[in-house]
Amino acid sequence: MKKSVSTLLVLVMIITSIFTLTACNNATTTTIKVAVPDGAPALSVTNIIKDGLKLNSNQKLQLDITSPQLIKSSIQGKKVDMAILPTNLAIAIYNASIQENDQDPYVMIATATYGNLFIVGNSQATLSEMVGGILYSIGQNAIPHKVLAKIAQQNNIPLNIINKESEKVADKLNVIFVSDGPVVLEKLNATTDTNFYGLLGEPAVTISQVKGKKLCCDIQEMYKTATNSEILGYPQAVLLARKSFVENNLVLVNQFVQKMIENIDYINNVENQKLGLENILQNNTYGTKSTLKKVPPKSIKGCNIVVKLTKDAKIDVNNLLANINMKVVNDNFYYDITK
Repeated sequence: MKKSVSTLLVLVMIITSIFTLTACNNATTTTIKVAVPDGAPALSVTNIIKDGLKLNSNQKLQLDITSPQLIKSSIQGKKVDMAILPTNLAIAIYNASIQENDQDPYVMIATATYGNLFIVGNSQATLSEMVGGILYSIGQNAIPHKVLAKIAQQNNIPLNIINKESEKVADKLNVIFVSDGPVVLEKLNATTDTNFYGLLGEPAVTISQVKGKKLCCDIQEMYKTATNSEILGYPQAVLLARKSFVENNLVLVNQFVQKMIENIDYINNVENQKLGLENILQNNTYGTKSTLKKVPPKSIKGCNIVVKLTKDAKIDVNNLLANINMKVVNDNFYYDITK
């Protein structure tokens, strides 16, 4: 009898242990980490921020709206699974990782935006009429700088990169690069001089017009003309993912891209715009929130949110690189999730 009781106790202990281990394993949660820059790139994932993703019971989403530089450091530290970044920065990170023999680099999955840059001013002017004036601009050595340089070259307009206003010259377009769009607007708002202009992105462009600034140049249209392109704009920002993450989560990655495609209709819906898209981004429950105070409906078109899979966007990226004198990236950068 004692032997039977002992045997029963042992069986109970074994079963309890199995259930305990199972419960512990089920309690393990995997966090899907995504980072996107504020502004137009954040708008490209509005419906994901609103509705989340369909995940397994042991998965959760963390989606942070932050700055490209913070995203860059997160990628270098392999702290995120997916991210949206300016195309030139994404390629620079990829090239650096390949040089370091990284076997798990971040690869391109799709595009997010096709350029949302415009020049506004205290007065309306063409690019040639801005010669002698001062253009405050975002993106030194990045897409804004390189695209502006291409357009200026094709229009025989010499650029003079300066650090302060006193260095300007009369026979060139004087460009002062600053950290971000708010600084551009701050500089423009600090003067009534009609020879001051600013290059920045939507939705800040439309907001600046509401405050009295004049729209001068559509950089996307000017780039199209300067490069004899068949498309409007250029792949300014792309969606990246860690290669191993894509291979192990192909269904999830496809779902993410599909939601981005569906989001284009969502953000262009008039009723959704009336509700305030910025409210969704500001109330992001999945991570850090947007600082956008207003997303005017008029600005949505100018954000130029275009989602193309890598297989369809590869030629556009390579054309952009050729046009702005950047080296063509290795084909392994382009990951086709449809295969």
